[in-house]
Amino acid sequence: MSATQITLVIDRQNRVLVQVGASVAQIPNLSQRDTVALLIKIADPATNSINGSPTILTSNEIITGKPRITISSQATGTSGDEDVYVLAKIREADFTWDADQSGFTGSLPLNTMQMETFIGAAESGIAEFEVRWSIGGQLSTLLPGPKNSVTILANNDEGADPAVDILNGVMTLNGPLQLRFPNGHVYAFTENVTEDGVDFSRI
Repeated sequence: MSATQITLVIDRQNRVLVQVGASVAQIPNLSQRDTVALLIKIADPATNSINGSPTILTSNEIITGKPRITISSQATGTSGDEDVYVLAKIREADFTWDADQSGFTGSLPLNTMQMETFIGAAESGIAEFEVRWSIGGQLSTLLPGPKNSVTILANNDEGADPAVDILNGVMTLNGPLQLRFPNGHVYAFTENVTEDGVDFSRI
């Protein structure tokens, strides 16, 4: 278990987060360039609403499905808008069932070009955190985004990893680019304006 793992227990009937043990009752502040370790547990509400506890569902009850998470600047009812407003996402194929923790574990990367553009020169931005449930090709919503806002904080320390374009699946690097090899050789990848191309040369 990661020291920074965030545990979310979702009441699948009431579509809300519930606090059970170390889980959180609301999405905590996240940081723009982090990769967030998540543990998603699915629960049914307590049969005794006064002093009962939610029932955490086991693999036998839910193993045929998996969660998917999307962080977006807003949700709309128009088809195709996910590509316009999406900031970060983790699909069901990237979640793994963890029997020891009775939940699904996955890593949500926030170091995206979309998130970078969303925050811009500000110190933070408020986004929507949505959790859906995928089973047999059918989707249902466990946590609706418009009701689950999350504050994304900008980082003072930008680190060394460039932001990834999650829409096109291509990592974008700012040029000119230098590649260093263990033998000490350095190659420069630069634009050649005269020939409208690129140069790749050892320096």
